[in-house]
Amino acid sequence: MLNGSLISSSWHKDLLQLLTSFRLTLPDLEPLPVQAVLVEELLLLNLYMSFEELQIFAGKDGIDDARRVYPILRQWYDRQDSRQAVVHAGQVIRAARAMPLDHLRDFYAIAVYHAGLTFWAYSILSARRDPAKPLTGDIVILDGGNSAEKFVQVGRGIPAICRNGDEQGGQSGQPRSSVPLGDLKTVMEIITGILHANCGNQLPVPPIVENLSRLMRELGNAVGKLKVRP
Repeated sequence: MLNGSLISSSWHKDLLQLLTSFRLTLPDLEPLPVQAVLVEELLLLNLYMSFEELQIFAGKDGIDDARRVYPILRQWYDRQDSRQAVVHAGQVIRAARAMPLDHLRDFYAIAVYHAGLTFWAYSILSARRDPAKPLTGDIVILDGGNSAEKFVQVGRGIPAICRNGDEQGGQSGQPRSSVPLGDLKTVMEIITGILHANCGNQLPVPPIVENLSRLMRELGNAVGKLKVRP
């Protein structure tokens, strides 16, 4: 968990137990409506990532403040919390793909943006890791249905998301094609593609979808230009 703005460890534990208990008390609603799944995964994501620091790191308040929060986020990246966060972000994306047409608006569109911002921060911080310790292991599909426990627990594996249209490919039902988080430009294109596809043939797309898509495209295009080292 990040220092400062995040809830205390005791509150974090209590809220996690509350969400787990809530999930277990709804067996009669299985499978849960996809809207409920998206909200649940977003709440869990918020337990492992501070979006205030994330937005500052992304340049909301200028380069000086981005430098200020960099060491905090670096500590987050080095802990299990960061891997847990990107797994929940992946499940937000998975739920977003299954949302009914024209439902990824307002709160739900912002949830997708939060997932994208989490991927962005993880990828940027990963690129600044020790080059002598490259990512190793199998591809870990964050927006798939398989367990990512080994990735979360020991950091083994290369986190990735599915290309749009390839979520259920192959004879085993596994994705045919995936994109590692390190390919940030493509990752952001995939996420904006999900938002736009949910609009169907509606033109123009809702302003919130267009604005969030623009922000994510800018983040994807800014790779290599961000200089936030203290």
